[in-house]
Amino acid sequence: MEPLQEFHGIIATLVADDNAVREAGEAKYNEVPLPSRILYLYQLAVEPSVASDVRDMSLVLLRRLIADKYDDIIAVVPTEFASIKEQLIQSIGTEQTASVRKRMTDVISDIARQTIDDNGIQQWNTVIEFLGHCATGERADLREVAMIIIENVPNVFGINQNQHIEDIKLMFQSNLQFDSPVVRSAAVRAYVAFVVDNEDDAVLVRHLSTMVPDMLRVCEHVATTDDEDDVPLQCMIDLATTVPKALAPYFRPIFELCLKTAGNKDKDDAYRQSSMEILVSLCETAPALVRKQAAAFIEPLVQQCLSMMTELDDDISEWISIDDAEEDIEEEIVSLGETSIDRIACALGPKPVFPPAYNVIRKYISSENWMERHAGIFGLSTIGEGCKRQMEPHIREIVVDALIPMLKDAHPRVRYAACNAIGQMSSDFGPTLQKKCHEVVVMALLERAVDLSCHRVAAHALAAFVNFAEDCPKAIITVYLDRIMEKMQWILDQTFNELVANQKKIVLFQVITTVASIADSSQEHFAKYYTPLMPPLKYILSNSSTEELSELRGKTIECISLIGLAVGRELFAPDIPEIMAELNKPTHSAKDDNASYVIAAWARICKVLREDFAPYLDTVLPTVLKHANFSPELSLLNDEEENEEGWDVVDVGESRLGIHTAGIEDKNTACEMLVCFAREMGTAFAPYVEKVAEFMEGELKFVFHDGVRQSAAEIFPHLFAAVRANGPEYRRNLWSRVYPQLLDALSSESDLETAGEFLFSIGCCIEELGREVVSPQDVLLAIQVITTQVRKYETRRLDRERDSKDDEQDEETQEELKDIIELETAILGRVSDLVHCLFTAFKESLLEVFDPIVQSFAELLKPNRTFQDRQWAICVFDDLIEFGGEGSAQYQAVFVEPILNALSDPYPEVRQAAAYGVGLMGMAPNGIYNRFLAGGIQHLMAMIERPDARTTEEGTVATENAISAVAKILKHSNAVDKNLIIPTFVTWLPVWEDTEETPYVYDFFCDLVEENHPAVLGENHSGLPHVVNVILQVFSHEAIDDTASDLAKQTKQRLAAIIKVLSGNKDLFEAVLQQLKLNSNLQHVLSAILAA
Repeated sequence: MEPLQEFHGIIATLVADDNAVREAGEAKYNEVPLPSRILYLYQLAVEPSVASDVRDMSLVLLRRLIADKYDDIIAVVPTEFASIKEQLIQSIGTEQTASVRKRMTDVISDIARQTIDDNGIQQWNTVIEFLGHCATGERADLREVAMIIIENVPNVFGINQNQHIEDIKLMFQSNLQFDSPVVRSAAVRAYVAFVVDNEDDAVLVRHLSTMVPDMLRVCEHVATTDDEDDVPLQCMIDLATTVPKALAPYFRPIFELCLKTAGNKDKDDAYRQSSMEILVSLCETAPALVRKQAAAFIEPLVQQCLSMMTELDDDISEWISIDDAEEDIEEEIVSLGETSIDRIACALGPKPVFPPAYNVIRKYISSENWMERHAGIFGLSTIGEGCKRQMEPHIREIVVDALIPMLKDAHPRVRYAACNAIGQMSSDFGPTLQKKCHEVVVMALLERAVDLSCHRVAAHALAAFVNFAEDCPKAIITVYLDRIMEKMQWILDQTFNELVANQKKIVLFQVITTVASIADSSQEHFAKYYTPLMPPLKYILSNSSTEELSELRGKTIECISLIGLAVGRELFAPDIPEIMAELNKPTHSAKDDNASYVIAAWARICKVLREDFAPYLDTVLPTVLKHANFSPELSLLNDEEENEEGWDVVDVGESRLGIHTAGIEDKNTACEMLVCFAREMGTAFAPYVEKVAEFMEGELKFVFHDGVRQSAAEIFPHLFAAVRANGPEYRRNLWSRVYPQLLDALSSESDLETAGEFLFSIGCCIEELGREVVSPQDVLLAIQVITTQVRKYETRRLDRERDSKDDEQDEETQEELKDIIELETAILGRVSDLVHCLFTAFKESLLEVFDPIVQSFAELLKPNRTFQDRQWAICVFDDLIEFGGEGSAQYQAVFVEPILNALSDPYPEVRQAAAYGVGLMGMAPNGIYNRFLAGGIQHLMAMIERPDARTTEEGTVATENAISAVAKILKHSNAVDKNLIIPTFVTWLPVWEDTEETPYVYDFFCDLVEENHPAVLGENHSGLPHVVNVILQVFSHEAIDDTASDLAKQTKQRLAAIIKVLSGNKDLFEAVLQQLKLNSNLQHVLSAILAA
């Protein structure tokens, strides 16, 4: 048999249906030498008498060889392959079989890709000539071939493409206007691929953008006929996401076409989805341009999104029957409308989106059509994230007037939508919504939750309660706790019976989660419900080990552990052995679905028991480490392979890497729990430090999850604390191993938040280990890290400012820029933390190496810098004042004036940092800053009495820092006449928000009361009512945490003693109380003080 005939037979087996035949053929094929394979494959491919499927396979295999072994091919058959290249060009012109012609086109494309040399020059001139001939010839099939080659290899012309640019433009124009729809569609693909490949060449993109109208005509044709698929519209999406500015002159026809197509209910969903995606992508990639040049289309675009959300199925029987909160019916166009309006609102901001959206939403909510009511409610909650600034001031009106009535709607899907909206908006607008609407929301949700006539609505009401509780202040939720828990226990009883009777589970699963959330929010106030709730929960836990009840078991585990954490050790500890035994039992489920629930529960129990968790650790740790040690499966994918569920795909060079993500979240949870064990158990964790440290060192560069790397960094300070008793030598050896790895991981870290965690870990390690372990060389490395991070920050800032100059600027763009700056400047906060830790460990001796830090941060103090720059720079100099002793004064020319000026800064965050620093100046040794304090205290008083001093939470904290600073100066310095300031100081009290500063305020206040200062006591004791009220407010608001420091503990005791002394004069004290007219809460506080 001739070799070619034999090879023909091998290739024929590769297209056989039988797997065994194909496998045998593959083995024989791989035995054929490379030179022969190349030649035979080509000969079979171009021979018309060979079956088309064999020719197709030959071309597929030839293409693979060219892609994988091009250098080998030109090494072993250089002359023959040069001939093959030229003959392929000739053969494709005469080829009659469409599939073979397509495969030939792909082979030519791959050769053209390989013949571009390292300098970017296309060495295969024939292919350039071929493209010019085909793209402007009369044959439609060859025009299509030319366009496909450019689509496949958009850089086919090489680095010298500008020499051909007019010819290239003519190719695109000619084919975009050609009378064949197939050619026009291929031309759109090629044109877009070429433009996207050259997106960084603004001149070239602008030159080619004149053909956008031709492309639009092709898109209009496919949108108005049924001749072709929606590929041209998909290509327009690529332009919208990469070169939106090129489309700006054509916004009107683009928006008109896409809105018309998206609104055409008779058109296939794919066309409608692609049309909407074009517009949403433009909003996201060029928001300022859209707001400026397409403002007239924003309202109809928003209306179209909401209209899509009305395309619901009128038959709700399938929807009603769903018994799993994770499942829902597929309503693609409804979901498209919902996600689109969400993205548009986030991209364009509230001003252009909220007014038109709310106009339609109000009409829909009052409609007779339930689908429109449903769409209106979902629309309202969906735009919340993007329109927060516009909506938040009116949140009570929106919730009370628009949403609460919908909870009683006749249609269950509308009631469900109202529950969903309240839950979503509780997250988006918390805690404002909870504070302003709690009295209506709590009772309305409870009413829906206990109505078990529709399980889906009841379950969703309970789910909304979870969101509401998460951001609800403890003082608010505890008011309703009895009523809430009465209903929860009733629902728990009813739905457990339903599970037993007919396997209905959706409400039971949700009520368990809701109870857990309420316990988490109310904390110690939940204690009274522990006794009735724990037995039934333990019963469910011990009787839910089957696969069918796996989810119920997981939620019960979560609920029990959250309740235990909320109520504390005294109540929970007796049940822990039984619960731990149950958690450690093997289940009858084939899957390990509850691993993350179990590991998280162990961590919560550890928080309760702290060091007494040690007896369980030998059992627990192997499981946690097993999940923490998970490594994701990786796979190289070819172009044809689709993303499968549970896989993420990333592009690495020209390859596509598939990452099997199942298991990564469990790994992240396990790593977080290791941190928890080390933190909570303290020295009891010492026996496990070496093993865990070695493992976590290996996770510092785990590239597939930021959280894993963050946990790996976070754990080391706790590990060093756990082995304090092992002595400095042991800790020094461990530090010498860990520190270089932290530095190395930080140097290559691209995620800013993770880099911040590395910085914080390094700082906390240094603070924990101190000068006994940390060497001067280690300190110098830390200083180098600080200066490097500030330098990198400056580089990013300059790049950002340069880029922003090139973009359209408007008010919304400025808001977006603020968000980016806030994310960027967070790294400065972590750098500041590292400086603080260095000072805490080394005190004034750090000044020996402090000059580089001064140089890095002095620039950030300038008034033209962002407020975050100024804030964090001041924090660094605050540490210098606090820990640097008298030596800090050598830098006073750098920081004193900027700090004093910052007391009048418009940003409260800057004022707070400055006020803290001035207070530290007042406490500095030997009055080294006294000459600045007279002016400083005047600035502080002006800051405290600003009209906006307490209008925001940040402003209140800043103001209380200023009051504390005044107290520190008056107590510790003789730079000012105290008696001139004290009468005003007393009027600023009470304060209670900043519990770190309140001990200093009330320590000085106690001094004044105890010395009977007339400005405090007043003439004839007229100031005593104010004194008593201040002290009662301190206790009522828990303004002093007496566990935080000795000063806090002593100050709280002194305040209580003042009340007790005053109460000794019954007549006087009774007169004071009559004047105060205490409410029931303050009466309770007073009784508690006197009884203690």
